[in-house]
Amino acid sequence: MKNIFKFALFLAVFIVLSGCFSVSTTVNLNRDGSGTLVEKFLIKPFDLFGSSDGGSGNVYDEEKLKADAADYGEGVEFLSGKELAENGMKGYLATYKFADINKLKLNENFAGKAISSDAFGPATRSNLNEYITFTFNPGKTSQLKIKYPDDTEAEDYEDEEDYEWEDEPEIDVEDEEMITMMKEIYDGMHFSMVINFNGKIKKTNAAYRDGNSIILMDVDFSKMTDDPAMMKVLAESQDMTPEELQNMMKNMEGIKVETGDEITVDFN
Repeated sequence: MKNIFKFALFLAVFIVLSGCFSVSTTVNLNRDGSGTLVEKFLIKPFDLFGSSDGGSGNVYDEEKLKADAADYGEGVEFLSGKELAENGMKGYLATYKFADINKLKLNENFAGKAISSDAFGPATRSNLNEYITFTFNPGKTSQLKIKYPDDTEAEDYEDEEDYEWEDEPEIDVEDEEMITMMKEIYDGMHFSMVINFNGKIKKTNAAYRDGNSIILMDVDFSKMTDDPAMMKVLAESQDMTPEELQNMMKNMEGIKVETGDEITVDFN
């Protein structure tokens, strides 16, 4: 349940970011524990007081992507990368390989790359940079355990002042100009983390399964902004209890977030 608090903070962060981001991480796991990790990152800079122009900078930096391999864990290697341009957004597609998923780690702040180091205080950034880890047991039926970090207690978020801001966003669902602006800001904003199993899933306690894949997160802001009332709920999500957040996610199109602290998948 602790990752529910992280999700509330995740939503709060993006309410105040002046830009549209899309980040997806896909892990392709083989039966021997090896595999690949594919990261897709797109950005569309947006001026809250102007208009989106798609940005003029070059987001793709192969040398940086090679260096980023170490952030995914010991033994992770950069395989390939390419520059992307989609729907007015710029970014890259990077593929990494790993020999042992036991050494792989994924930032549970799935959109960490989108957060400015100057936008929030150090405690908040530290909280947002905790990692999902894996325990893999090979066999006739292999098993993968996916563990969310447990070193931060939920109460820490109730007392955390570092991520608060003086002027919280207010959304007037009757203000058509504001709704139009919000839709433009969030158009194309999509975050996902998926694990594909190169085999057949026999059993899992994952909340979201799609064939031989499980979805740890899939948040499509474009779908949520189709409902102005839901946009207001989104803006107020940082003040919700875990139970209220879970109910919100059940009733809001465009949100799939794993709420368990440990996920187990048996596959062969």
